[in-house]
Amino acid sequence: MKVLKKNMPKRLAAQVIYRDALYLVRILIECFMMVRVAINGCGRIGRCIIRVLFETGLNKNICLVAVNDLADLSLNCHLIKYDSTHGIFTKDVVSRADRLTIDETDVRYFNESNPAALPWGELGIDVVLEC
Repeated sequence: MKVLKKNMPKRLAAQVIYRDALYLVRILIECFMMVRVAINGCGRIGRCIIRVLFETGLNKNICLVAVNDLADLSLNCHLIKYDSTHGIFTKDVVSRADRLTIDETDVRYFNESNPAALPWGELGIDVVLEC
């Protein structure tokens, strides 16, 4: 993955992050037929991975099962839907109790600061992306 330079323009940096997220998703598909993924940390890179999965249709091969982030669920829904660099996400994003629903796909949402306390094993997670 390309290293971001300190003085790189914001738009170019965002394009590099989005491209790297797409590259990571393609590697996962090549390694597994169907993979269950969790994202730990839903910052800019985590949100880019979510967008790549659903905008390209790769969510049929890579099942996003859970997201863990310390931010409020409704705030993350808004940040996924409306990105200042990538624009408006074309899929529906809704928060319901402890779930994030993206285009009719339910994703568990956790606010856990201790990664050891997360139920990745119980949820059958194959890969956790630390974003």
